Amino acid sequence: MDSPTFKNLSESGNGIVLDVRTMGEFTQGHLPNAVIADIYQRDFIDKINQLPKDKEIYVYCTVGARSLQAAQILQKNGFSRVYNLQGGIMDWSRNKYPILR
Repeated sequence: MDSPTFKNLSESGNGIVLDVRTMGEFTQGHLPNAVIADIYQRDFIDKINQLPKDKEIYVYCTVGARSLQAAQILQKNGFSRVYNLQGGIMDWSRNKYPILR
C-alpha cells in the first residue's frame, strides 16, 4: 500500500508497525511506534509469532522488498491482516512523514 494509506491506517492504533530491517538500520531512523524483527535473523519467525495474530500488522523496510517477503511469511504463520509499505521508509521519507532517530 502507498505511504499516505499506510500512515493513516498505522496511526489508527489498531495494529503493530513492524520494521524488518537490521538493528543498525533501525537506529538510523524508524517509523513512530515501530517494533523491530530483523528478517535476516534466525529467530525472525519466533519473534513474529510472539505478536498477537488478531492485530493488523503494518510491515516496512528500506524500499519494500524485505517487507514484501516478511508479509508473505507473516501470512504463512497465521496473520490475516498484513499490510506492506510499498517503497519502504524511502517513500515514507519522500512524503516528509516523521522518522524517529
